[in-house]
Amino acid sequence: MIASLVALTLAASSPAIAHADAANEAYWSCMFATARSARQRHVAADRISAELDKACQSERAQLRTAFVGVQRERGMSATDAQESWADLDARGRNAIERTFVIPDG
Repeated sequence: MIASLVALTLAASSPAIAHADAANEAYWSCMFATARSARQRHVAADRISAELDKACQSERAQLRTAFVGVQRERGMSATDAQESWADLDARGRNAIERTFVIPDG
């Protein structure tokens, strides 16, 4: 996740990157903390996903806005920037779920 934002530093302005970097750290830290907490409470695998759906909504919105903004500065269309964000978010979330979800049974 972070690597995707680092690659953007070549073309985007420093303030935009600094904002995206801070938003990135806040969102993924929140998601990891949510997953760790659920695991420590022995939440069922299917419920961890539901908890992640509800958690960190503000942080997610801030990162999405920052990420899309940086992509737009690079010349990406709004549609492509949103699709790029959706892909990044899905891959990151999938990685968190694979890391923290213990299969039931």
